[in-house]
Amino acid sequence: MNTTRRVVSGVVLGLALVLVVAGTASAATHKPDGWVRYGGFGEYSGSQYPEPGSWKGKNIYNTTALNQTVIKKTSGAYFDNQYFYFDVTIQNDGAVSDRFKVKGGGDPTVKYFKGSTNITSTVKAGTYTTASLAAGGKATIAVRIRVNFAQTVLITLTSVADTTRRDAVKAGVNKQACGC
Repeated sequence: MNTTRRVVSGVVLGLALVLVVAGTASAATHKPDGWVRYGGFGEYSGSQYPEPGSWKGKNIYNTTALNQTVIKKTSGAYFDNQYFYFDVTIQNDGAVSDRFKVKGGGDPTVKYFKGSTNITSTVKAGTYTTASLAAGGKATIAVRIRVNFAQTVLITLTSVADTTRRDAVKAGVNKQACGC
């Protein structure tokens, strides 16, 4: 009779252990990590004057961009064809390969690029998807914000394999009074 109780206890404990391990593995399997930094100042012609800032958001995970925000403060007048650039890196901190959907906002002057390719319409629609990234792999996109407009854009990253796994970063321009 003791033997039967031990076997039943062993089975119940064994099942409980399997459920805990599966729950833990699932949480770590799909994990987007977004980072953002100020990339520099540029013109529509494509000339860019890099003065990159430090990355914000590495190994921080939330959907509000808390501690994952970069705001460029500026004052004075600029030409309409001048922009601030921000780099957004999407890293796969999960245990398996994954793709990530990227959704970003902004008025019509905000543009998104992958290299020299304009991906604005798909990012704003929330349909832009990265290539498959191996565990630890990353991809970078650029956000271009016109300097004469104060605005902040939220960029959300969502695992394609597990849409409950998300992260977010913010980039923006804070236009201040010149005092000239």
